[in-house]
Amino acid sequence: MRLKIILILLSITALLLLGCDRFERELVQPFQPADFFTDLFAPLGDSLQTASADNLAPVQHFFSPYYLHSGGTRADLMTWLGGIYLLEDEPVFEVSFSRVRQVSASSAVADWRLKARRPDWGEVLADTTFVDDELIRLSDGWKFLGNGLSSAGQVSKQHVIVEYFTFLGCPNCPPVEAQLRSLAALYPGRFTFMEYHTAPPLQAEPNTTYNYYTAGLTNASVPLSVLQGQTLLQGNQEAVLNSYVTATQGFAAQESGISYELPSFAVNGREITGNIVLYCNQPELNTADMVLNVVLIEEEVTAQGQTRHNVVRGKTRIPLTAASPGQPVSFLLRSATEIAEDCALVIFAQTMPATFDGHATIHGGIKTNLFGDNCK
Repeated sequence: MRLKIILILLSITALLLLGCDRFERELVQPFQPADFFTDLFAPLGDSLQTASADNLAPVQHFFSPYYLHSGGTRADLMTWLGGIYLLEDEPVFEVSFSRVRQVSASSAVADWRLKARRPDWGEVLADTTFVDDELIRLSDGWKFLGNGLSSAGQVSKQHVIVEYFTFLGCPNCPPVEAQLRSLAALYPGRFTFMEYHTAPPLQAEPNTTYNYYTAGLTNASVPLSVLQGQTLLQGNQEAVLNSYVTATQGFAAQESGISYELPSFAVNGREITGNIVLYCNQPELNTADMVLNVVLIEEEVTAQGQTRHNVVRGKTRIPLTAASPGQPVSFLLRSATEIAEDCALVIFAQTMPATFDGHATIHGGIKTNLFGDNCK
């Protein structure tokens, strides 16, 4: 009898382990590669053939409202295309691509070419190559986002900051982290997510940040993220994952209200001291309720057999005043653990009203390696 009970328990345990393994595989299974010719480039070519100088709506559909390519907006691109139709009533268009690198199920980067000729393969009216154009899949299909560069060839838009809340072993969190990592790859140097753990063993603060954002929610749970201090997203449903993409698009297209210059810091055991100079890019920017957040993250952490990324290890918050812009702002931060070599600081100013109402705006920010050139 005892042997039978033991065998039954072993069978149940095996089933549970297999079930968990199956569930985990389903959560993190790789995305299916998109057919960009069929889904984007061929339809764009067809729309160019049917459009006219007076009706560019079919073409405009394929470009995000936040499109920015080397200083040119979507409106600039439509004006340029309209000029081609003014030169020739029925131009012949060729749309091709030389490279597409798909980052996730909803994001990619492409090099593509647009050529326009007069009918019967006559004079070339335009021949332009678009390099490193970002592609975004929304509910109504793939769209061009551009390369995000100003006319000077420099990134002029703000750094997108995401505060992501989770815990080790969270069963619903892997799809969200996968989406965040794909967006970080799509916006290199312009997108940073910070992984706050709400429970041990990777918890670094007493849920102060999480409680601030969720105080007004009746059913707060992880996974939960707040993008740029404004857009709160909860859950891992497909619509929510798509919202990460659209919200990031919008924030990445905005100018940063503050510039971050001359960061310097020193490490002494688990303490980090430093200072940074802030400059207002918008003279009308109100410093009321504004703070400077300095967050220590470890880029890769392995715990209980799981590898996590950008895990928060410490945080400090300094109130700012009207006199703060233009002056060095000093900070002191204590790490919850020994500071690893792959740690970095994420520094950003934020307007934080007493109660979160969707307007705790983050004004850009920077991410800097802790053991880089700025470390004394």
